[in-house]
Amino acid sequence: MIFDGNKHAGFLAEKIKQTIASLHGKVQVVVIAVGATAVTKSYIEKKQHYAQSVGIVLRIDTFSEAVSQVELLAHIQALNSDKGVSGIVVQLPLPAHIQTEAVLRMVNPHKDIDGLGAQPLVLPPVVGAIEYILDAQGYNVLGKQATVIGKGRLVGVPAALWLKARGAHVKIVTKETGDLSESLVLSDIIVSGAGVPDLIRKEMLTKGVVLLDAGASEEGGRVRGDASPDCASVTSLFTPVPGGIGPITVAYLFYNALHLVAHNGAHQ
Repeated sequence: MIFDGNKHAGFLAEKIKQTIASLHGKVQVVVIAVGATAVTKSYIEKKQHYAQSVGIVLRIDTFSEAVSQVELLAHIQALNSDKGVSGIVVQLPLPAHIQTEAVLRMVNPHKDIDGLGAQPLVLPPVVGAIEYILDAQGYNVLGKQATVIGKGRLVGVPAALWLKARGAHVKIVTKETGDLSESLVLSDIIVSGAGVPDLIRKEMLTKGVVLLDAGASEEGGRVRGDASPDCASVTSLFTPVPGGIGPITVAYLFYNALHLVAHNGAHQ
């Protein structure tokens, strides 16, 4: 089965719109974008489109790659204090001269809709998307052999933690471990966030595996996933790129914003 992320993101949009209608005042999310690549531009455009469709105000604060860390931290601190800002997103990756951890820690947990700071109050959107997709298909990871490809902060690390918490036996595979083929053939479920086109090919998979492709990279001006599209022919569940896990991840970003708005309102 090929999972249609756009269709399900539409279902979530209706729920988000209903929630917004019950709130008083506007919901504004600020995305901090430093530099630009084809992939990050694509992500931001998707966020803009989805925000507009559900009635959330999305503001893009753009900085050049030469921005200093001090300037970036000061800007985030100002957003933390701005009562008109409901959520803050730091678009990753950041330039090498910026300490990503320091920047993410600066975001107030009550506005951290990416769930990547020191004390997150929400699931990272990609984990929310994984949870949504598996629950929608009635797939229980308890006792399953799971392989997570990559150990990045956006996909690999949070996905591995969530799968372990749900009772899966998790193995993280990276370039350094060098055991991709051996791990894939033993897997019941695969989550990939490597950002390497065609890293996973159908002959590497066991028939019936669940393959959640959360990787994205640019090739020839197009955004590509980690898995070759023909992997769909041997999987029981497959998320293509684009149009699979990505739209649900975007939806969950704004779902998180509303969750934090409600949470913050209850504690005022």
